[in-house]
Amino acid sequence: MTDKPRQAKTYTPEFRESAVQLAIKSEKPVSVVAKELDVNVNTLHTWVSKYTRPAKEKQSKTRTDEHIYDEVKRLKKELARVTRERDLLKKATNNNILTAEHIEQIMQVFDNKANDDHFARSVDNDKIAENDYNLSVSSYVEAKDTREKIDIKKLNAGLKTTVEQIDQFRKEIDAIVAEIDGGAA
Repeated sequence: MTDKPRQAKTYTPEFRESAVQLAIKSEKPVSVVAKELDVNVNTLHTWVSKYTRPAKEKQSKTRTDEHIYDEVKRLKKELARVTRERDLLKKATNNNILTAEHIEQIMQVFDNKANDDHFARSVDNDKIAENDYNLSVSSYVEAKDTREKIDIKKLNAGLKTTVEQIDQFRKEIDAIVAEIDGGAA
């Protein structure tokens, strides 16, 4: 048996570019992506460096630049992951969304141990035990009544005026109809 020299594999530019995109966008380490594509890991690292580096920067290969590009790649992956998680959480529920401002407000009330009408209340353990250890906020904090307040006197006065106007219009219509009927006869 004679050892045959290994021939270097050649890859098309399209394959290289798609391999780089896969390595950048995948959450998998570059070494795993390289193994899946049957490409040498160092080769794939070289391609990633080449394709992600701006054109004018390709000539200068400093160690600092490589770290920056690796960090950018890592941050892009992290951003993609967080975006997917955010989108998943938005799609998973039709409930209210807890924003950073809400969390800040909750933490302020908690830190101050304040009772805030329609928002928060400190409750003794005995009261919770009496309530079968139900920790539902609505069991201890009355919801704010957001219904529109209606002034009945003002509403009745408005209705009275409207009825009077309707009666006046009916009289005017009756007079016009009588005039038309009288003129036709």
